[in-house]
Amino acid sequence: MTNMNKILPSFILAGASAFGSFQASADFSNASVAGNWAFSGDGTLSSTGEPVAMVGIINFNEQGQCTLQTDINVGGVAYNSEASACTFSIGPGGRGSLTYQLPSDVPLPELTFALVVVDDDDGIDDN
Repeated sequence: MTNMNKILPSFILAGASAFGSFQASADFSNASVAGNWAFSGDGTLSSTGEPVAMVGIINFNEQGQCTLQTDINVGGVAYNSEASACTFSIGPGGRGSLTYQLPSDVPLPELTFALVVVDDDDGIDDN
């Protein structure tokens, strides 16, 4: 079985992400998160006010490409999707972004998230 880590333990789907404060001490890069990760999140769809929950698996490579499979529930309607496009970038201070595109039948066809990598072997900051 592939090593599975946890990423993006919570995020806000209304267009902003909030993370606790941290001290970046190492030089990070895309290679810092390369591999398979699990993620989950919930929030509110800003356009309709409907509740949203999602879980999935994402694989990052060192070149800034990713693959993403997710189960999303929007207002009680479930979707199982695979991203048609997924890119990310991690800067030397540990801050980065992730953008992915899902099929048009999913109410969240494209999302961009802020990422913060910390050096305590805990993956993404979950404060």
